[in-house]
Amino acid sequence: MSIIPIINEIAEDVTDILATKFVYATTNDVPTDADAGLSYEAGVEKRGKELETCVLYVDIRGSVEMSKSKGDEIMGKIYTSFVKSVIKVASTIMDIHVISLGIE
Repeated sequence: MSIIPIINEIAEDVTDILATKFVYATTNDVPTDADAGLSYEAGVEKRGKELETCVLYVDIRGSVEMSKSKGDEIMGKIYTSFVKSVIKVASTIMDIHVISLGIE
């Protein structure tokens, strides 16, 4: 299977995106891909959502070495514990909204 048709399609998508006007609505909620306020069609004005957000990047010191010695399951528990604790602390000192990451 040739990749050329896919590359051509991507080039057409990029050209369309760069040439098309975008309008944005402000929201506090992360939209789904089926949100009527979003549009994806080629050749027409694009509708999008603008939201204020913050991304938490977690890098635990020594985690590469720990991953090698502890394994995936233990590291998953360590990261889950760390992220859950940081979110709990942050939510008590500022107004934050958490998108579920499967962490209960």
